[in-house]
Amino acid sequence: MKKLMVIGTCLLLTPFMSASRADTLTVPCIADTALEGFDFSQVYNAGKAESNNVGQTGLGGNASMRGLMKFDLSDIPGGATITGVKVNVFVVFTPPGGATATFELHRVLQEWFEGNKGAGSLSGEPADTGETTWAQRITGVADWGAPGATSSDDINLVASSTVSIGAPSHYTFPSTLALVADVQAWMNNPASNFGWLMNAPVTPIQSAKRFGTRESSPATQPTLEVTFTAPAAELKITSFTPSASGVTLTWTGGAGPYRVQRADSINGPWTFVTPASSATTANAPLGGTIGFYRVVSLAL
Repeated sequence: MKKLMVIGTCLLLTPFMSASRADTLTVPCIADTALEGFDFSQVYNAGKAESNNVGQTGLGGNASMRGLMKFDLSDIPGGATITGVKVNVFVVFTPPGGATATFELHRVLQEWFEGNKGAGSLSGEPADTGETTWAQRITGVADWGAPGATSSDDINLVASSTVSIGAPSHYTFPSTLALVADVQAWMNNPASNFGWLMNAPVTPIQSAKRFGTRESSPATQPTLEVTFTAPAAELKITSFTPSASGVTLTWTGGAGPYRVQRADSINGPWTFVTPASSATTANAPLGGTIGFYRVVSLAL
């Protein structure tokens, strides 16, 4: 009588047979605000404004403005490998004479809070304790490393992505290795997700633009597009039933199509004994006196 040996319920696959699934999600902005360096607005918060001022105004004094934005990554499955990241923004207003300029995204390294000031205002309103401004990271609680989040304690000084921005329209910060690394780091450690800071260099001196915020109309809100590879569910044999003519295997996990392999030794060589199928059950022939069986997922 032929003997049958079950490999068990573990997954025995060579790496090129491992299954995964690529997906792209567009996720919403969950917090944004502006940092304005004018003398009067350095203590203002703009967390509820329908547009954020970003860039240089050339109006004298400290005329730099920066934007903060953070996105919700909770719908991306844990263990996912991030392969692409795009940040979409919309310019709702460019001042007369405003110049086209390169805008940058920098990963933020410290916690900040959106606040609830600035609804109906173009420059925000005086901040309450706990809200973020140009002057303080958390008003009354913690300072930026330097006002306006301009130090290496506050942001990664090397831009993660850049894009040239001019007239009112949609713009996309393209995917880069640095953007991908930012999101992967936040996936690996969600507590470190402090989003990005958007700014423009000092020249041209009149680069300021107003960008739609999450409080603006849906068409002008910032969004994040993330492409990722989700880890495949573990492929597990759940039943193994021998009969006089063969064996019936049932399994869960992985991703189809599947094929069953058989070997006379656990070290192989392994031979496919069933055709490819999306079903999660299959009948396999007995073969020799002792048989080892495994299920492989053919999805790449």
